[in-house]
Amino acid sequence: MAKPCIAHGRGGALRGGAALAAGRLAPRLLAQPTGGKCDQQNSDNKIASQGSSILWGFWRDRRLPSRRSRVLFFPTVKVLRAMSLVLTSGPASEPVTVAEAKAHLRVDGTNEDTLIASLILTSRLHIETGLGLALITQSWRLLLDAWPGTKILELPLRPLQSVEEVRVLAADGSPETIEASAYLVDIAGTPSRLVRNGAIWPQPGQAANGIEIDFTAGYGAGASDVPAPIRQALLLLVAHWYEHRDPIEIGSPTTVIPAVVSDLLEAYRTKRL
Repeated sequence: MAKPCIAHGRGGALRGGAALAAGRLAPRLLAQPTGGKCDQQNSDNKIASQGSSILWGFWRDRRLPSRRSRVLFFPTVKVLRAMSLVLTSGPASEPVTVAEAKAHLRVDGTNEDTLIASLILTSRLHIETGLGLALITQSWRLLLDAWPGTKILELPLRPLQSVEEVRVLAADGSPETIEASAYLVDIAGTPSRLVRNGAIWPQPGQAANGIEIDFTAGYGAGASDVPAPIRQALLLLVAHWYEHRDPIEIGSPTTVIPAVVSDLLEAYRTKRL
């Protein structure tokens, strides 16, 4: 049976407990083809996420997985090495409630409410990271070292709701706000884009993180705004991790995420022509 392996590009650790500064940018959750190996030199990099931990490894073989391997998620966001994401305002609620998850699990009583709430959070982060999505409305700050070589800047999360402000920092750290008329915001595009509108944008005076873009992403403020297939996939992930609380169970094969989860999420994967 294929073993799951996670690969991603450069990035930092989570900030604010949920800012997937590394995993948000270029996550690849792939099943390991027969004979492949995970590079363990980075296997000790644990990324904390609001009380839970995710263990990240690096995929050594850059080829696409063979047909014999089970694909969990494909990469959805381009690797942009000189960028970071910081969560400035997290979602006010989760896509499914503890009561909904308990009904799905057929669990009575309240003894495991804390565990189930944690599994809901972990499942949401897993889906958001794997697909480059924001499910419930949340605010982020994108930090760049320099502008891209073209007039188009692709934003790493979708669906985009709005871009609040674009700032360039001078050498002394003072911000210069770029007028909204100097760029167009493409909300409908996949990925969402910030397009320079003729004007030449000022260059940052700092060598790192000299460009700040504040934006809001998410399907909406309520759980009902999240597409039903994503909510169902989240419930299946919660059930899977509720039943399999260790990644490897002694005396049994490695536990993998059910293929039906990927099937439900397939329509929300970014496809490039």
